[in-house]
Amino acid sequence: ISYAESRLRDCVTSPATTVMVTAASANTVEVATDSADTAAGTPIEGADGSSGPAAPVTDQFGNPVSGENVDVSVNGPFESGTTSQQTGDDGIGTFTDLVITEAGNYTLTFETANDSNETASFEVTPAQVDTVELTSAPSSVDAGGSATFSAEALDKFDNVITSADTEFTWTVTNGGGEVNDGEYSAPTSTGMATIQAGYNSETNSSSITIEPAPVDSVTIEPDTAQEVEPGETLEFSANATDEFGNEITTDASQFSWNNTD
Repeated sequence: ISYAESRLRDCVTSPATTVMVTAASANTVEVATDSADTAAGTPIEGADGSSGPAAPVTDQFGNPVSGENVDVSVNGPFESGTTSQQTGDDGIGTFTDLVITEAGNYTLTFETANDSNETASFEVTPAQVDTVELTSAPSSVDAGGSATFSAEALDKFDNVITSADTEFTWTVTNGGGEVNDGEYSAPTSTGMATIQAGYNSETNSSSITIEPAPVDSVTIEPDTAQEVEPGETLEFSANATDEFGNEITTDASQFSWNNTD
């Protein structure tokens, strides 16, 4: 073999071959992004400020697996949202439109065919106030007495924002008396009053009747000695009043009449 032939043989190489290594079957689902505390009716965000909680899926060697179905469930009801996502090229399934409307503490569970994992607990808080309800509204009170009103502030999903009477603005919008933290002090005169509870921009009110206090005195007319002839009749009238002079009744049938002599 000539020197030239020998050199040519030394330079001959085999063709290049490209080898692609793909991920093995999905083995593990993890929690990449926990859920942030969220207002009721608002899509759940990720705790890191991302668009939603996320679950990466990997094979047994830690390689991301794309195209894998990830299902999500919650220890309560979803109002709306897509509860099944496919992982992207990065092996992550992200849930961006999950909505819960009932306030409370929750955890999400991500699940694949071979594994499941839970997020940390997060809170769904009430949305903004929508209505104020009076949970205790007495219909009447004695003059000079007191009555207790109570209220709740609710969001549009009927979640209770607060029921602490001290957090409401209480006013008497009609009639007399005063109200502080739901405790109404009636005036000494009879009549009607309207009590209003307000929370932020929402209010509700109820009317209360101020009735006479318990009887304190009875007057009779005529109240002086009278002379009558045999067979003659004499008509008396009576008036019952409370300690503030409010008339309770003048109905003669409601009195007990006796001859004390």
